[in-house]
Amino acid sequence: MFELQMSRSLPWITREANAMTNYQSRERAELLEGIAKAKLDLEISNQNFSYATDPLLVDMYAYEIKATQAKYRYLLGKARSLGLEQREYIEKALLERVSDI
Repeated sequence: MFELQMSRSLPWITREANAMTNYQSRERAELLEGIAKAKLDLEISNQNFSYATDPLLVDMYAYEIKATQAKYRYLLGKARSLGLEQREYIEKALLERVSDI
């Protein structure tokens, strides 16, 4: 009797485990993309700041840099909490650069 109940519940457990794994890998992929995008946004903001001559634009880019740095730090902290290593998001960034060529 117990074996019959166990065999009926196993497919559900397997599907649940697969769904969690898919969700986690999707979440990690989205996080890696977010980190790469935030890093690129930070580089662009820094470059725009260095070319700005109008005092209002200088202020705007300074605030943009601060906001982007905060976002980048947040995403890196979230990656650390999920156990992602720097190697993983460096590899992701390198793969994106190669695919752009």
